[in-house]
Amino acid sequence: MTSQEHLDALIALLHGWHERHRSGVDGAPNCEWPSGLVSLADRHGLLPVLHAANTGTRLHGWKRQNDLRMLGLAAETVRLSYALERVGIPVLSLKGAAIAQSLYGDFGFRQATDVDLIVAVEDAPAAIEFLRSQGYLLELSVGHLSSAEIAACNTEIPLSHPHRGVEVDLHWGIAPRHSPHWVDPAFLWRKTARTALCGRPVAVPGPEALLIFLAVHGARHVWERLIWAVDIAMLLAGNPGMDWAWIDEFARRHSLQAVISLALEVAHRATGCAVRHTANPLTDRAARIVGATWASENAPGTRETLRLTALLTSSRYRLGRHVLGLAARPTESDWRVARLSGAYLPLYRLIRAGRLLGRAFTASNYLERQTR
Repeated sequence: MTSQEHLDALIALLHGWHERHRSGVDGAPNCEWPSGLVSLADRHGLLPVLHAANTGTRLHGWKRQNDLRMLGLAAETVRLSYALERVGIPVLSLKGAAIAQSLYGDFGFRQATDVDLIVAVEDAPAAIEFLRSQGYLLELSVGHLSSAEIAACNTEIPLSHPHRGVEVDLHWGIAPRHSPHWVDPAFLWRKTARTALCGRPVAVPGPEALLIFLAVHGARHVWERLIWAVDIAMLLAGNPGMDWAWIDEFARRHSLQAVISLALEVAHRATGCAVRHTANPLTDRAARIVGATWASENAPGTRETLRLTALLTSSRYRLGRHVLGLAARPTESDWRVARLSGAYLPLYRLIRAGRLLGRAFTASNYLERQTR
């Protein structure tokens, strides 16, 4: 089977699984999946769905290991959530075990490698300091920066615990400031919910806020993993009374109508779930870009990401600001070039510009040699 045939088979399986899950009907087939389909499902975070969709034995061992890994991540999510709350830092759990529990009723129904937490922008420096006091380490590329400097330069940072073997992605924004999809994350705390994780309630975004977050997150990453579309379908199925008037008004005020429309469309195409929007040519073009990403064996690159961003952005000013932001904002590789801090921190923008010009010059020389 070709990669496209494997993708078509996986989506057909998702349609059947979602319909059975929605209607509460059991009856999964007893079969063993071909290795190509298993590999594709793994890349899209769908091995739990593949396991739930049949009673074969191929994935039983993997499921036990995944359950144990997710149990460890769930326990650390609870521990850190309560510890941060105790020191006066409100926190919400994003993605991972808590969202899997909220959407699927089982935290093992997700493949994850880290704990995702979000705090308010003003609490980011204190949260970073707290995690460091708990034994979590920053990456070497930013280890020389203070917590306040990190918070000023980013909207998220990964930290790892060498003894617990856990990585935490701490967020204080849902997109970079230059992104046309940037939204003040304060809205996540206006509509919150609680989900039971390891017998303890933890705070998560409410369904409307979670839809906004998942839609923006998916758009930023070209919806490269099918499980993100399944998350939207499960969110819709589990919350029939969702406040669409609030969602529509929020999307209108923040120019996210196309982003929300695409989220609903990819959920429909992936699972066959019923959605409340009417497809339009722009959404269809955006969904085709996503479909090509699903079929590709490579992660979406800058070209695909910018194509989708341009389609979803109605303002040329916002799009231009985004492109300039991408060019000027230092990345992890730029941080590694030199250890600058304090008053010298803005020099990273010059390092970024110099490295981009160097890459452009190298590419130009390569193309010139190829055309001779």
